[in-house]
Amino acid sequence: MTARNNEPARVAAALDAWLMGGQKGARPTSQAAALDQQIADLEAEYGALGIAHDRLLAERASHVEKSRKRMLADMREEIEAASSEYTALIDQLEATRRELLELRATEVWVAIYPSATLASEPSTATFSRSQEGIAGAAHAWPRIRPGRFVRVRAASR
Repeated sequence: MTARNNEPARVAAALDAWLMGGQKGARPTSQAAALDQQIADLEAEYGALGIAHDRLLAERASHVEKSRKRMLADMREEIEAASSEYTALIDQLEATRRELLELRATEVWVAIYPSATLASEPSTATFSRSQEGIAGAAHAWPRIRPGRFVRVRAASR
C-alpha cells in the first residue's frame, strides 16, 4: 500500500527529472493501475485463504467426530504405556535408592571401623521411612535431594 500511496509523488519526481533532462528517453508513466491490480489480486488471495482455512477446520472437526472412538482408544493405549513406563522408572529409582543406602552404610562402616561406637551395623531403617525420619538422622547421614540424586546418578552412567 505504501508504494501505491507514494506513486503520484514518484511519477511527479520522475517527470520533473525527465523534463529537466531534455525529455530524453521514454516518458515516465504511472504504475498506479498495475499496483491497484496487484492489490486487488492479493486481497482476493487473502479472502480465498480464509475460505480454505474455514473449510479445513470443518474437515478436521468432521474427521475427529468420525474417528473419536479410535482416537480415544489410541490415546488410552499411549497413556497406559506412559503410565507403565513411569511406574517402572519409580521402581527402578527405589531400587537405586536402596542400593545407595547400602553403599552409604558401608561407607560409614569403613570410615569408623574399628571403633567402640560401632557396636552393630548402621541402621538404614530410619532412611526408608518418611522424610521426618530422614530429618531426624540428618546429623549422621546427609540428605540427598531427589533432583540432585537423579543428576548424579545419570552422570555416573
